[in-house]
Amino acid sequence: MRDSTRALRIGSYCLLLLVLVNLFLPLSSHHRADESNTQYILSEDIVRPEIASWNFTKEARRGEDFEVWAEVSDTESGVKNVSLVVEETVSNRILYPLSFNSSLYTAQIPALEVNRTYELFIRAFDNANNSATSYRRSIDLRIATTTRINPNVTFLPVVVSSSIVAVTVIVLAYFYDTKYDSI
Repeated sequence: MRDSTRALRIGSYCLLLLVLVNLFLPLSSHHRADESNTQYILSEDIVRPEIASWNFTKEARRGEDFEVWAEVSDTESGVKNVSLVVEETVSNRILYPLSFNSSLYTAQIPALEVNRTYELFIRAFDNANNSATSYRRSIDLRIATTTRINPNVTFLPVVVSSSIVAVTVIVLAYFYDTKYDSI
């Protein structure tokens, strides 16, 4: 009787261990069958998405609404999402999601505020949560405070007014000189 109880107890522990192993290590979600279906190959997507290129339209530099596009791909698990990150400072970031239009990820972005400088870049995630970040592009929307002088417009008025002042000074100097010479 004692041996049968002990065998039953050992069998119960083995069954419990088998159940726990299957709960924490399910084979179906971490393995995939190869062509012969006789082996299992452990696979995990550790490759981040590739951001081949991206750009925005010139309206962004004029402080107007603009369009942004990005060419993003992921050969392993596929692209999950792509966003444009607009960063004024590290603590002031805005993310704009891009939509896939059969060849590129695009979005229409509202105008950025003037008198600020922004860093723009693309961030992409794949379905395994690997991320990629593109190079940054800078947009300076600060208004220039210096006035540019167009010489074609200002040349004639400056020369004429300077000549009038010079003639006036010469005439006054002549009368001043003749007045004090006669005394």
